[in-house]
Amino acid sequence: MNEDFLLIILRDLLPRRPDLRLILMSATINADLFSKFFGDAPTIHIPGFTFPVTELYLEDVLEKTRYTIKSEFDNFQGNSRRRRRQQETKKDPLTELFEDVDIDSHYKSYSSSTRQSLEAWSGSQLDLGLVEATIEYICRHESDGAILVFLTGSMPTINQREIFDRPPRNVRKIVLATNIAESSITIDDVVYVIDCGKAKETSYDALNKLACLLPSWISKASAHQRRGRAGRVQPGVCYRLYPKMIHDAMPQYQLPEMLRTPLQELCLHIKTLQLGAIGSFLAKALQPPDSLSVQNAIELLKTIGALDDREELTPLGRHLCTLPLDPNIGKMLLMGSIFQCLNPALTIAAALAHRDPFVLPINRKEEADAAKRSFAGDSCSDHIALLKAFEGWKDAKHIGFVDKSRGAQAYNQCSHDLEMVCAILCAGLYPNVVQCKRRGKRRALYTKEVGAVDIHPASVNAGVHLFPLPYMVYSEKVKTSSIYIRDSTNISVYALLMFGGNLIPSKSEDSIEMLGGYLHFSASKTVLDLIRKLRGELDRLLKRKIEDPGLDVAVEGKGVVAAVIELLHSHNVQY
Repeated sequence: MNEDFLLIILRDLLPRRPDLRLILMSATINADLFSKFFGDAPTIHIPGFTFPVTELYLEDVLEKTRYTIKSEFDNFQGNSRRRRRQQETKKDPLTELFEDVDIDSHYKSYSSSTRQSLEAWSGSQLDLGLVEATIEYICRHESDGAILVFLTGSMPTINQREIFDRPPRNVRKIVLATNIAESSITIDDVVYVIDCGKAKETSYDALNKLACLLPSWISKASAHQRRGRAGRVQPGVCYRLYPKMIHDAMPQYQLPEMLRTPLQELCLHIKTLQLGAIGSFLAKALQPPDSLSVQNAIELLKTIGALDDREELTPLGRHLCTLPLDPNIGKMLLMGSIFQCLNPALTIAAALAHRDPFVLPINRKEEADAAKRSFAGDSCSDHIALLKAFEGWKDAKHIGFVDKSRGAQAYNQCSHDLEMVCAILCAGLYPNVVQCKRRGKRRALYTKEVGAVDIHPASVNAGVHLFPLPYMVYSEKVKTSSIYIRDSTNISVYALLMFGGNLIPSKSEDSIEMLGGYLHFSASKTVLDLIRKLRGELDRLLKRKIEDPGLDVAVEGKGVVAAVIELLHSHNVQY
């Protein structure tokens, strides 16, 4: 996405700097699109040298391996493809295209067993049995050479360097990889590629403000890159585990990241560099993002206090611009510093800004889950699990991590207060809030945008039936097989009232609202008045600190901070 952002700036700059020469290079670039974007700039095609690669598609692979695909609808009477259409929900256009084909007439030159397998084939799921049969066929019938298998999902990074080692004599190397092996790395001895045709790719549902991480068909450019991995050192073979018809209908290029991800960090950069109105600037992009995605990003930045109503940077927004982080994580980091929880905030921010440090070995998943839960203890928090795991790693390694700055301890007076740490998480992750409700003896979780959600299976909260506190904050809402919240922390009503969004007066004197009226809090008028007064004092203290970073909160706001901490510790109800 940063590349898309820079391209806009460079195109605007070139007329004012005719001395500059801009050269764009890529193995998968849409040259015509970029040429037009830069005023019909000239293009040069430099072919790379590879050995010839034979391509085999699903129909050919089935013929060679004699593998039989079994439909999960075989027990139904009638046509399994028609039954699958009735049973499956939303399907991708490429799979639907193949389902409309008359198999017997289109593949009449193939054997009846292959045609039956094509009838049963579903593009929605990867047949691991077919992957195994293809590997076995190569090992039995093909000459020496490593096999590179492209799969969806994530791979453990342990022993990753071994993929570059040459195997012993009479041993065939088989590498399982994700789409990172398309171009980011080169394994010299690969001769055979097995391509499942899909990759897990993040997309953004602007309507529901939801990240979708689902296996999707790759582009032709990516398919070409995968094939090229097989022809580095000698002629190779690419086994595609999908029909040629699917390949021919694939999009030519992948959608740019700007069209697939939230835009709030990019919007902050636009305001920092004084590039004008956010919407107008992004409309100049090579492929402009949807207006709803832009508006969602602006609204979020307003909600967390980074932009004012005129879409100008606030003092908080100017601080967030200096941090190379998602704005929510950046705010959590600043709040951790202000409220003397700096080390926990740094640890959690570092973990959230990078890949999940918890590894799930394929054959030891239950042990890994149990270890993660042990770090979380009774906190009902994935974020606390991250923090405790890091602290345990420090102890085990005896490395200390001593902060050499003279006043470091002053920034960590509350680092061991988990109630305050959870409140800081609330400040950073808001408006990512879930209501925890009871449905008999079970939990029910709801968000404003999509309603009912569930907790990701990898979370320490996945097996919790009832939570001790009424709300959750979470790092990300993602759609895979269902809609899940990832990296969640159970928080109290007081954490939300003190560190969440603005308190909105309700029609009734005994309640207040938050998050556009989605969250309601009821209490006596006296209690609500005290809450409003304390929140007002806290907001004024934070405003002063953000405008004057040298302000000592421990001195200037000692009474306010003490009252907030005492309030955070006064909860004891199960939800």
